[in-house]
Amino acid sequence: MQKLVTEAVKLMGELSFVPQQQILQGEQERLAREKYKVAVIGQFKVGKSTLINKVFLRDNVLFTDLTEATAVPTEIEFGRPARLEVFPSTYAGLPSAQKTDSSAPLPAGEGSPHVIEEPNPEQIKAHTSADGDEARAQMARQTSRVRLLWPADSLKGLTVVDTPGINTPNEAVASTTYRVIPDADVAVFLTRAQQLSQTDIAFLRSRVFEQGISRCLAVVNYDRNYQDLSEAALKNLVAAIEAQLANIGREHVPVVRLNMRTKPGLRNLGESIVSALTGKAARGEKDSLAAFEQTLLEFIRTNALPGRMARAQALLRRELEKAKLECQVELNSLRKTEAEKAEIKQKIEREYEAYHARYLKLGEKFLEDLHLIQRLHLKGIQDGLNEVTDRYVTKFDSCAGLTDVQKLLQRAQVEFQPDVEAIMFAVSAETRTKIEALEARYQATLQEAAEPWVRTVVDELKIDGGFLAKVPPWIVWVGDIILTCWLLPGGPIIDTIIRLVASKIPIIKDFLPTTLVTKALISKAKKSIQDQVGAIQSCIRQQLDNSFTEAEEKIQASWEANGQEQLKTIIAPLERAMGQARNPKRAQTLESGVQRIDDLLARTV
Repeated sequence: MQKLVTEAVKLMGELSFVPQQQILQGEQERLAREKYKVAVIGQFKVGKSTLINKVFLRDNVLFTDLTEATAVPTEIEFGRPARLEVFPSTYAGLPSAQKTDSSAPLPAGEGSPHVIEEPNPEQIKAHTSADGDEARAQMARQTSRVRLLWPADSLKGLTVVDTPGINTPNEAVASTTYRVIPDADVAVFLTRAQQLSQTDIAFLRSRVFEQGISRCLAVVNYDRNYQDLSEAALKNLVAAIEAQLANIGREHVPVVRLNMRTKPGLRNLGESIVSALTGKAARGEKDSLAAFEQTLLEFIRTNALPGRMARAQALLRRELEKAKLECQVELNSLRKTEAEKAEIKQKIEREYEAYHARYLKLGEKFLEDLHLIQRLHLKGIQDGLNEVTDRYVTKFDSCAGLTDVQKLLQRAQVEFQPDVEAIMFAVSAETRTKIEALEARYQATLQEAAEPWVRTVVDELKIDGGFLAKVPPWIVWVGDIILTCWLLPGGPIIDTIIRLVASKIPIIKDFLPTTLVTKALISKAKKSIQDQVGAIQSCIRQQLDNSFTEAEEKIQASWEANGQEQLKTIIAPLERAMGQARNPKRAQTLESGVQRIDDLLARTV
């Protein structure tokens, strides 16, 4: 792969295709890295910094807090003695700090680092975290990146990246995360013990998988001190997350459980590596920190290199295909007169505008059809929740005394949540089938709408139009808008009922006759269930409304980006050929370039 990318870089230089050459040079540098980069990602407060502290650093080095902590990505590598390097962003107009002893050139927009030898946790916190949104934003704008060298053997051969939360509302902080993730070889995605949210799925799709990161480990981090989940509930949760990932074409992403509160035991890192290499099962519970450490080491060992190669292969093919198309456009344009070139350019742009208008109308119709599915989806959930509510309310009416009420509450604590989840799964499965049919129909419709524009380009420039027939990416992900809105707000709703009702039994019992206590509890339990179910229905309705508002904006933005990329790929080489006299030498270079690109593409398979 290194040889192929090196050849491609040289070829792009000979063809004077500067953008492709620069992109491939960046990939060339990544392939030459000796260390594998592991990005630890997820929403804020899911335990990213804590995981790195426990698994890699073996000490409370990185700052953790009850609120959003990490403000800038921190690259952590093995080094002795410990050292902190804070690289300022020259885009912020800041002066460079003292020189580092490294002779490697600094990336554009990055100044020489401020170095702190043998930093303590407070110094690390001061340069990676800040109190308040504005302080975090300022730190993110002023800091390009932070690099921490630490004498922990588990870091050897790796660069572990601690990132800010993906759901931070702070754009400056979020942009730093978006910048570092595409450079990773593998990703470790942490989530709480709940199904993936819309934010999670959208982030994984657009900021991880679509950026070339194909190897990802999903980790469900839960704490029995706060979530008393049964083994069956945890298995169901993992299965649900696996299904969500499969819905976006990532069924190969493993989902594992982690209880970081579990003591890691006496096993040291050497034993962990031996276990990972031999496949020997870890001692203790399978979701303990020690067992997770073995799983993580095995995942990195088997996926880091394939992940790096998969990204390089995908990027190389993409840039080569774009370069080939540009060669063909420019080559065929050089054979035409200036008047013919100008006429072709106008014709292509005119047909593109017509296609643009057709596309926007299709987008509006697609949203109308999706809105209908949304309404049916919401109705199915509401009807199901109402049915469950009526069933439990009826059971309360049949209670003869306090003992019956208490027993029913105990059963509800076990049964109510699974009943609600079953409704969510059933309705969502039906909705998924409808969305898949809708997507297939519009895939064909969009390609049909694009046909005149593609045909014009192909006929006028005598090139392959496969690239132009590519369907914009929005139609692939927009169907997930509905299916990522089934989360129960605040955890099991029956907890609220227990807190509001069952905990008051002893107090009420001291002052009222048993019959009045029973009636009061039944009335309060029924109202609590109805109120909680109503809150869920309102929350889901609001989530769906917000999601569709966002979808409408993203459809437009996605189209513009996709359409402009296609148009630019055609117009740029056409404009480059305009004003040039017939140039046999340039034509020969382009013809040779097409042949060499085809050879490289064949070798990347």
